[in-house]
Amino acid sequence: MDLHDISQIKHEYQQTTTQLQETQQHLDQLLLTQIQDKIHLKKNTEAILELKRLIQKTHTVSVKMASQVQLLDLEYSRVLHLTVIISTIQELRDLVVKSRELLLRNQLEECCRCVRRYLELETQKVPQVYSALPSTQDSGLLGENPVLEMQKIEKGLLTKMSLEFDECIKMNDPSRMLELFKLFPTIQQHNLGLELFGRYVSSLVKEHVKEGLKVEKSLETVISRLFEMVASMVDKQEQLVNQIYGEKAMAQVLLQVQEQTTKEASLLLEQYMEQRHIARWMRDIKEERDQEFLKNKFESQIDSRELDKILAELASICQKMHLFDVFCQTRTQIKDQKLYVKSQELVTQFVYMSDFFVSKSIDKALQIDSLDQGAIVNTSVDDVFYILKTTLMRGLATNSMDGLAALVNALSSTLEQRYLSKLQKQLSSLVPDNIKQFLIHLNNIDTSCDYIHQLVKFVEDALVHIGTSDQDRQKVKSCLETMSEYSNTFASITRTWIENYSQQQLKQKIKTMIQHLTLDLSYNLDEQQQQALESSRPFVKKFEKTFSNIWRPLSKQLTPNNLKIVEMILMEWITLEWERYILSTTTSFYGAQRLESDVRGVISLLASNNWHGRDKFTRLQQICLVLNISGLDELLEFWSEGSIQWKLKPGFVKKVLGTRFSNS
Repeated sequence: MDLHDISQIKHEYQQTTTQLQETQQHLDQLLLTQIQDKIHLKKNTEAILELKRLIQKTHTVSVKMASQVQLLDLEYSRVLHLTVIISTIQELRDLVVKSRELLLRNQLEECCRCVRRYLELETQKVPQVYSALPSTQDSGLLGENPVLEMQKIEKGLLTKMSLEFDECIKMNDPSRMLELFKLFPTIQQHNLGLELFGRYVSSLVKEHVKEGLKVEKSLETVISRLFEMVASMVDKQEQLVNQIYGEKAMAQVLLQVQEQTTKEASLLLEQYMEQRHIARWMRDIKEERDQEFLKNKFESQIDSRELDKILAELASICQKMHLFDVFCQTRTQIKDQKLYVKSQELVTQFVYMSDFFVSKSIDKALQIDSLDQGAIVNTSVDDVFYILKTTLMRGLATNSMDGLAALVNALSSTLEQRYLSKLQKQLSSLVPDNIKQFLIHLNNIDTSCDYIHQLVKFVEDALVHIGTSDQDRQKVKSCLETMSEYSNTFASITRTWIENYSQQQLKQKIKTMIQHLTLDLSYNLDEQQQQALESSRPFVKKFEKTFSNIWRPLSKQLTPNNLKIVEMILMEWITLEWERYILSTTTSFYGAQRLESDVRGVISLLASNNWHGRDKFTRLQQICLVLNISGLDELLEFWSEGSIQWKLKPGFVKKVLGTRFSNS
């Protein structure tokens, strides 16, 4: 803008004045609006305050109304509750009248229905109602407290039911007894019903024992049948009782019956111990063993046959007691300590008496020992191990793993001290006077060792079928291992005696045999001589004849195990003597072939006759291989190949080669 131009300045002034006026008008309008807003705000505030007062007044009225409604609801619920109580009281009064009449008429089933209805009702508040009434009103409108009346009636009902149940037991009325038995759970008296039923079964147990004692002379039979009868009865009744009273209800009955059974069994056992004079037997056995320990001469007063009978009875009783204990424990999950202690006492006595019985039986078997015609083992061996097996079978029958382990240990010691050791002493006294009897004693020990292994296997197999823990089985197996060790020890001793016998009686025969075989033998052959001998095989035929003359008598005098040991020893000596002959002579190329043919022929002969010791010919076969090589290069090739496990040492191979290449 040009400040020197007046017209322009005027123009700008007019515009500014116009804008100022517009602004003033706008400000006036704004002020007017603000005043109006303040007037409206003042009116609204007054309205809000009025509304607030109205809301507060409404809230106060509603709170008062809600309180009144709550009071009305409470009173209404009290009226309803009181109505229910009055209705319950009225129903209870009706039940009291009805159940009294039914009880007087002895209509127990209908009376139980009334009591069951009483038990179903909510009667907790009824005594409070009567206690809240003034004493002058107790016999007024509501009458006597019906809950107390029903309790008296329930008590009277249970008394009548119990008395009638007991009467049914006396009168032997099982059908009525079953009807009463079914009523107890309907009035929530399960325990009483099961207790009465247990009392009934216990009475049968007592009656069974009385009848058994009248009919049976054997107390062992009475005891065994007692356990069997109880187990059978429980099995038959278990389903019915559990169906009526709930799962595992029979276990509660069984606890009561088990107690009675244990009591009766204990009394029978005491009578049995007196009848069989077990205490006297134990005392006599101890005295006799003490005399044996002091090495005093005395005449045994113990009857082994009677003792054998008692041991069979004890084993049977222990078995039945164990099975019954397992039967009860499986159902009740509770171990009867009284029965367990009784069974352990019996098992201990059984083991002690069994060990003595076996000792005396072994002594008796050795005393009356004989040799049947044509036999190579004395009769005492079968007698001893028959007694041992019978005793172990009884030990298994007891089902007591502790008892069985103790029995195995005792029998192992007795077997070693009173039997195997005696056989060994007898063996020592026979050499070299009586060769035939010496061989028989070798057979006795070998057969005994074999029987021991059979006994161990028999017990181990039987353990699989006995319901017991792996720990208990392992305990018995550990004791069986000790018994097997005795057998292995005496088998080793037997081998030593056989080796000594062979050294003294057979070694010279083998030397003579080889000398006879090699008398006209030569391995320095040409082709024509080799072909002539190929078909006739004179060496193999002579070997079979001469060795059979040595072997045949032995095969009739020795057990298979002992004969096998002898055969192994003889084959070792034969190959050794044959090797010596080969080293002492010259072998040609065709002679080496002849030697190899003779060795194969003898090995084939051993196989066809089931003779043992073929593995002893390995060195001879390798000697044949060395003698049949065409040169040292071929031998080195065989030696370094690694496919042959050489039994020959390098120095010995040089000696063998020297017989073939003596001119090299």
